[in-house]
This record gives sequence, C-alpha cells and structure tokens, in this order.
Amino acid sequence: MNEERTETASLYVLNLLEPEEARAFEQALRADPALAELVRKLEAGAATLAARVPPRTPPPRVREQVWAAIQASKPAPRKVPRVAWLGWWAAAAFAAIAVLLGVDRARVSRTPAVDPVATSLARLQVATLAPSAQGPAKGSAAVAWDQAQQRGVITVENLPDAGAGHDYQLWVIDPSYKVPVSAGVLAVTDGKAQSEFSTAKVIAAAQKFAISLEPKGGSATPTGAIVMIGP
Repeated sequence: MNEERTETASLYVLNLLEPEEARAFEQALRADPALAELVRKLEAGAATLAARVPPRTPPPRVREQVWAAIQASKPAPRKVPRVAWLGWWAAAAFAAIAVLLGVDRARVSRTPAVDPVATSLARLQVATLAPSAQGPAKGSAAVAWDQAQQRGVITVENLPDAGAGHDYQLWVIDPSYKVPVSAGVLAVTDGKAQSEFSTAKVIAAAQKFAISLEPKGGSATPTGAIVMIGP
C-alpha cells in the first residue's frame, strides 16, 4: 500500500475528503480487498476515539452555523467532522490520531471552523515520537500539546508490555529545566495507550517528548532506558 493511498484512506475515515474525492475512493474501495481491509482497521482506530469521548449535544450556535452551511451549499455540503463539537480532549486526540494515520497536518487544519474547538487544532503542537535504539522497532507515538492550556494528549501504538514491576513514563523536555519534566505513567493495554496528560511544573517550551521504561509507579527523573523520543 503506497503512502498516497494510505493518506487518502485516512482522510476518508476521518470524513475529510471532498465529495468528489470520496466517491472516487469508494469506487476503488469496492475493487480492492487490501484497501477495504486498511479502511476497516482505520475505522476501528477512529471508533476508539469516539467511544472515549462522552456524547455531547452541540451548542445552539454550532447547530445554527451548521444548518446555515447546509442551506447555503449547492450541492450538499461536505460532512462536518464530529470532532468539531466534542471538546478540547477530542480535538487533541483527533490531531494525534490523524498524525499516526499518516494524515498531513496541513490537511487536518482545513477542517470547517464551526466551533472554538476547531481553533484548538490550529494552535496544537503536534509531535511524532520515534523508537530509540533501545525502543520497539515498530512502535509509534504522537503527542498533541496545547501550550496555552498546559496539557496534551498522547496516542501510542505497538509498545511492548513493560514487564513486571515496570511502567512506561512520559516526559516533556523543556530547555528551561535541567532534567525532563514528568507527564505521568502510561496505561498501556495490548500495545496501545491514549490519554490526556499535564505536568506539575509550568512548561515554557515543549522542545521534545520522550517515553522511558521506569520502575512501577514512575520516577521523579528518568532512570531507565528512553524507548521513544521526538520530534
């Protein structure tokens, strides 16, 4: 599966294709079993995000704006992604998941701005973490960090079990501190983790993010091997 086809599949799952693009992709989907399997896997990942965000009725202003867009559009308008009214957590998770799915962040930023949450997507600092020499060969992670709100979301894939007596711990590397700042331990299940995080210290600049293997419960400063780091 080439990179362009993977990105198109990701955009299709996230409802970010233009109507003409979506129709052309659906034609290809019916004729390509491998592509259909890729979409199935991507939809399963997107469903995980939807399941983790509590249902919420869009504010009246948002409903009015969406309705106005529908009335003004000929032909029928493009879908408005559900993330537009799910809240900050969903916006950050959406950004992190999109990066893991291979979606160009510039494409994601063109999501219709029908709610202040859409603005959150533009201001988020999104970073990808790559395995270190001691890390998992196929591991991948993405962080969406909101500097203004001092919180973020991390999404991890293909991380091996930490083993008895150990936890994976997330760190924020800020040049204003001599040592990395803890962002808490990660609850990894079946190689995957997705959680919101914050730090006890104010972050002036999140230069990098890292994951290390630490004793159960975490450490005040990194003591174990750094398994992933980025950007």
